[in-house]
Amino acid sequence: MQKNGKNTSEPQQTQAAQTSEARLSAILNNMVDGVITIDQNGIIESVNPRVETIFGYSSEELVGKNVNVLMPEPYHSEHDSYLQNYLKTGNAKIIGIGRQVMGRRKDGTEFPIDLAVSEVKLGNQRMFTGLVRDISERVAVERQLQNTLALQQAILDSANYAIISTSPDGIIQTFNAAAERMLGYTEEEVVGKVTPSIFHVPEEVAQRTTFLSEELGESVEKGFETLVAKARRGWVDENEWTYISKDGRRFPVLLSVTSLRNEPGEITGYLGIGLSAKRLIK
Repeated sequence: MQKNGKNTSEPQQTQAAQTSEARLSAILNNMVDGVITIDQNGIIESVNPRVETIFGYSSEELVGKNVNVLMPEPYHSEHDSYLQNYLKTGNAKIIGIGRQVMGRRKDGTEFPIDLAVSEVKLGNQRMFTGLVRDISERVAVERQLQNTLALQQAILDSANYAIISTSPDGIIQTFNAAAERMLGYTEEEVVGKVTPSIFHVPEEVAQRTTFLSEELGESVEKGFETLVAKARRGWVDENEWTYISKDGRRFPVLLSVTSLRNEPGEITGYLGIGLSAKRLIK
């Protein structure tokens, strides 16, 4: 439609383009991830505010610089060759692949980041966009968890008594070194595969089942339930049992069984701690 020789759709198109640009800018400026665009030579063309926060540079300090300024060695020296190799061969080592790498802040400190790089083609121009997320806190938590688990495992392995935990349905989840020495099974042979019932004398379990059924005033199912019936009800069950080792040896053990519960009080498993009764006699 024309009015006075002018196309009235042009202002509308301009306004729509401006609105779209403003919307895109608002999205980029408020993203939790850093967004970096570079040209095919690795030169930074734009960064969003999150990049400034993550790396400590202003956008003015970064635009026009090679993106390797944000990378420590060996990434700093190897980046340009990665990019040129991709442009020549199409063999992607980083492009289109998200991975964890190290970044370098303006003050020289290095830190872990998640990096995802994608290629954008505008006509004959090839550009690359990188999404960057600082994962320092996550990595620190993971490292702390690994250290905690390693410490717990060391404590379990150094204990002189057998420690066996199970899932709610009785499948063994942990089997410490003392349990391996006491019973002759390896951790790999029992964890996730069997219940502690295999260490018990069937006749002894049957007798205990009858006794518990009378004591509790209800029928107790013979087997693993016999071992945890009291623990299931919130009690600590301490009882002397006869264990059977892998090679068939039988020996007395003082076994304490308790339930493992989460914050709402739901049972998440059971814990058995066994000490050879022979050691107590000595």
